[in-house]
Amino acid sequence: MTKMLKMIAFIFPLLIINLGHTRDKSSGCGLGWKVSKRMSITSSSVRLSTNSFTTPYGMTSGTSGCKRHSIVQKESKQIHFVEENLDQLELEMSIGKGQFVEQLASLLGCENKVGAFTKTMQKSYSELFQGSKTNPSYLLNSVKSKVMDSLELSKGCHII
Repeated sequence: MTKMLKMIAFIFPLLIINLGHTRDKSSGCGLGWKVSKRMSITSSSVRLSTNSFTTPYGMTSGTSGCKRHSIVQKESKQIHFVEENLDQLELEMSIGKGQFVEQLASLLGCENKVGAFTKTMQKSYSELFQGSKTNPSYLLNSVKSKVMDSLELSKGCHII
């Protein structure tokens, strides 16, 4: 009986992982498809096992033959924007207005709450910009945290 429970406990997470892969239409990629390309239960099980134990990061980042997911693409746009405009964002967040901080609000899904976004970033300026500690990745993650911490922004923005 315990062996059966252990087997169920082992297989159940694999099935859940497989359901997630089928929803996002990326089941035709990853190392598992290199191992077995046939459409059968056995091949599917081999792909499931292989893809579950190989790097899921590779599948979502596009490095294992998978199409880049929209979530990854949107985050890539966000970090690229912050990298290219870090100095201008620092200036505009300090005064609480400007074209670049408004564009960042839109990239983060706050296009309907731009005013609240810019004011929140202005109030949080000293936390967002901490000298050499502030790099594009740190700033983007900190801004997202501020949005999630704000009652108004967390309801009005759809952080991507």
